[in-house]
Amino acid sequence: MKSIATRWMTVATLVCAATAAQCETQVATQTLHVGDQIARLHLLTASERTYLRYNIDGNGKRSATDIWRRKVSFEGSGSDRVIRISQRWDSATPDEYRLLEEATFQAQNMKPIQIRRDVQRGGKSSSRTYRFLEGHVTGTATERSPALDVKLDEPMFDFVTDIELLQTLPWSPGYSVSIPFYEPGGDAPGRYRFEVVGEDRLAMPNGQTADAWVVASNYNVEDGPVKRFWFAKGTQIMIREEVTWKDGLSYIKTLQWDEPAPLKPRKTAGQS
Repeated sequence: MKSIATRWMTVATLVCAATAAQCETQVATQTLHVGDQIARLHLLTASERTYLRYNIDGNGKRSATDIWRRKVSFEGSGSDRVIRISQRWDSATPDEYRLLEEATFQAQNMKPIQIRRDVQRGGKSSSRTYRFLEGHVTGTATERSPALDVKLDEPMFDFVTDIELLQTLPWSPGYSVSIPFYEPGGDAPGRYRFEVVGEDRLAMPNGQTADAWVVASNYNVEDGPVKRFWFAKGTQIMIREEVTWKDGLSYIKTLQWDEPAPLKPRKTAGQS
């Protein structure tokens, strides 16, 4: 039996082949800019989630990589209201490490303000603070890295908090979006395209099932692997992420615990 995702993609292909104009409409890409009104920003609410990251080799062997915890909170009011996203990675491998990251954003549009990153590895610790400023991003110096000052051609969203931003977009059949992303200290700033490639139903750790949008991106590598995300319909919380490399090794991130539960959309101020 074909999966929901396979059936949906088959229907979409037949529609596009039959009606070229309709196909062009389906794949029209929204160009998102920092500062734009975000369609479903109300879905980003105070929460705490835990994800397990693991890999599966070509022989089917599973190996845990780390535990990934994320917390979303809100502070202040009016024009001073900010979103705070805290993340923690704890290794599940002999190469022990812990990474803590705390980022703040303007609450009305997720425009990045600042990131603080603390890393512990091999008995050593390092801390670095990044600031998203007008036209550039700066970072403090560390023992191993000089001060950072990266010029921007356009304002960027914080790449490390991509799943929170992706949670707020208007996913639907045929929807795609171009997003300007930058992870301070990582690859050069750039735009990345994400698109809905199907729908699926996943089993959850609590025994329930979740209907999800399947979203994909090749991260601008034409012959590289495609990363897929599963966002629960209704709340659009990410419940799975997966990428498979040419050597057959798959990296998977899956939701283990969520507070509140991802299957029930939560009311926000002004909703009844």
